[in-house]
Amino acid sequence: MIHCIYHHHIQYRMELLFILFVGIICFLNNIQITTAVASTVPLSYENFEDITQINNGTNHQDWFVMFHAPWCKHCKKTMPAFQKASSHMFKKKNFATVNIDRNQRLGERFKVNNLPTLIMFSKGKMYLYRSQHRELSDLVKFADGGFSFQRPLSIPRDFTIIQVIWKIIYKDVIMTLYRMYIKAPMPTFLNLFIGMVIGAISMFLIMKVAMMQQLDDILNKQERKKFRRKLKKAKRKKDL
Repeated sequence: MIHCIYHHHIQYRMELLFILFVGIICFLNNIQITTAVASTVPLSYENFEDITQINNGTNHQDWFVMFHAPWCKHCKKTMPAFQKASSHMFKKKNFATVNIDRNQRLGERFKVNNLPTLIMFSKGKMYLYRSQHRELSDLVKFADGGFSFQRPLSIPRDFTIIQVIWKIIYKDVIMTLYRMYIKAPMPTFLNLFIGMVIGAISMFLIMKVAMMQQLDDILNKQERKKFRRKLKKAKRKKDL
């Protein structure tokens, strides 16, 4: 009887140790997964320059950035390997992601035409990841110095206000007119085009008349000043 109780007690302890061991393994795996996610920094247009400092000549930190979109299948396949690579290279390289659906200006700035696009920023230069192999070992090899074998490219500056306005005009005005030209019947588009031309000519004539009026006012003021000077000179001669 005592032997059976002792045997069950040992078996109970072994089961508890096994459950504890399994729990520790699961806990460590969760920590590893959390670290992998946490070591990848999500960037936006507002904080891109402040965090990366890629145009700062004194900055010696490298940034490996993945441009992706939620609907991209290749991005979904690459993202787990990219996050694991960021965990593997923790404290050696900085890893970040940019959602181009929410940050289109960053996509336009770095000419992101294919997804995913991976770029290493190092010492004021950028290096494109051109390989189609995006496994963990490939990404780690590239980030750990392999990028230096690629041709360095200059980092493009952010768009100026004039460039942004031109892009808005191009997209919202010129492209709209082009679509109307394709879809709308020819008489409708011609009427609209003729109306815009007449409006532009009218504005030009109005501005020309206004400018001529201003010039006349300036000339009249100058003539009045000359006439007053002549009167003053004539008075001085009479006084003498």
